[in-house]
Amino acid sequence: MAQTADVTDQVKGLVTNNALTILVTNELMQRDPAYGAQKKLKVEYTIDDVRSSSVMLENGFLVIKAPVGKTLTVTKAVYGNLPDKNIDVTEKLAAAIKANALSIEVSNDTFEGDPCYGSPKELRVSYTVGGKPHKTTVSEPDKLVLPLEADGKGDLVIIRADYGSFK
Repeated sequence: MAQTADVTDQVKGLVTNNALTILVTNELMQRDPAYGAQKKLKVEYTIDDVRSSSVMLENGFLVIKAPVGKTLTVTKAVYGNLPDKNIDVTEKLAAAIKANALSIEVSNDTFEGDPCYGSPKELRVSYTVGGKPHKTTVSEPDKLVLPLEADGKGDLVIIRADYGSFK
């Protein structure tokens, strides 16, 4: 069972000039919800109503910055022994579709966080083209390009996309 603490209010208070730049420590979080275990901070946030999340290991630097003129809002922050080793990036991929095509680098920078520091990551995507379901997996640091030639023609729709370690 995950030993976690809701630290939303504390993390909200650390946002300065639409940016969050912190060293994730027990001291900063004012608690140790899982003594002896490697902890993570998971921050869910919006930048001008676009949802996203970032995960950082204890003793790592977490940096989230809103572009100039945009507003960073922390919606939830959880610290502790989190079981998640992947993050949902469905909305990010769906927003990146242009003219029924998608081309995106699979990297921590693209997905604004490292869900499992030090582990090889991959992107798993379920999608449809012209209503026909497909799945693909792309390893970091390769590039995801959709639709694939074998997918046929039609509207590209992302059903689900997860980025992380699936071991």
